[in-house]
Amino acid sequence: MSDLAKRYEYGRRAERRTEVFLLNDFWVMKLSVDLNGAVFLVQPATPSIESMRKQAGSRSFAAVQSLCCTEGAEIEVPRILVERSDRQPHKEFFVSIHVLDRFGVASDYFFSAEEVQNSFKRKSNQNGQDVLVFGITEEKNFSQFQRKHRDRVQMISKSLSEVEFKENQVFLERVLECHGSGPVQQPLIQVSENQWQMRLDQTLFEFERDENEIIHGSKTDPSGQRQLTPFLPTGSFQDFTFDPFNEEWIQRNP
Repeated sequence: MSDLAKRYEYGRRAERRTEVFLLNDFWVMKLSVDLNGAVFLVQPATPSIESMRKQAGSRSFAAVQSLCCTEGAEIEVPRILVERSDRQPHKEFFVSIHVLDRFGVASDYFFSAEEVQNSFKRKSNQNGQDVLVFGITEEKNFSQFQRKHRDRVQMISKSLSEVEFKENQVFLERVLECHGSGPVQQPLIQVSENQWQMRLDQTLFEFERDENEIIHGSKTDPSGQRQLTPFLPTGSFQDFTFDPFNEEWIQRNP
């Protein structure tokens, strides 16, 4: 697997692990997907449809960013999601990190926004964005943040009970600005010089470019495998993206 493909696979693993623990206790919406994980908006689960109707439009959201990295690597969290302009932490923001050591053994860490402020390093990334950076070292192994399921749920529930609704709406706008325009499906990942893959739930799309620049593809899901219509890009292949819902290639906006 290429490094990009590995990042993609690790990101999906982090996404699934975070989603599973959230779904036990909250209403969950997956807002965006990137190589390293996903962002989830969560609300307390209501006991009935009627109670959900009564509370519609007046319930606060928490945001949980799931991320994945290998031991020794660093990952970034946007500062704008962690804290307000006065550096007060957003109570309703959390970071769930899935770390793999060199043997492939996984450890999960869970941070509140305040803990991110106190434990991560501040820096500007290569794009000039203010971020907070996480990385396990010999000096900082962060083992105190390897929390049990009930502790993570209590942290989220407590924040939702304390946050003011108007303040939460401002925070929600920030989250949407950061992630709302991102991809809602997994990216196309290059696994070798002329081969690519895309996963969508239980479906795997695989593509291969031949010597005539024609893209041959297949779709594999629980019902089996079938071939897709071959595609010859009119221009650079990088100028096109694959739409898995309509199973067609679309030219990117110039």
